[in-house]
Amino acid sequence: MRIQWGTSLYEVHQEETRFLETTKLTESNRLIAPMPGRVISVMVHQGEVVAAGQPLLILEAMKMEHTIQAPYAGIVDHLPFASGDFCEEGIELVRLRQE
Repeated sequence: MRIQWGTSLYEVHQEETRFLETTKLTESNRLIAPMPGRVISVMVHQGEVVAAGQPLLILEAMKMEHTIQAPYAGIVDHLPFASGDFCEEGIELVRLRQE
């Protein structure tokens, strides 16, 4: 996308990693929702082995879809949400256990 401000033209790029950096990973291996939203897709199930960077679920927040990815390889230990569920800010979305 390009934005013109006065006589200057700027090229703007949105990086998906911005959201990943704000998704908190606590000491207990829990991925925490950075804002309230609705889970629109769950791509894994409890007990599944996942690779680093693998999409786990998609959260819709503030009219945008955000893919929550595994920060490291591991096993999905707890997955409390299903598609269509709403979540509050600070709630656990996924708990991973390192292999």
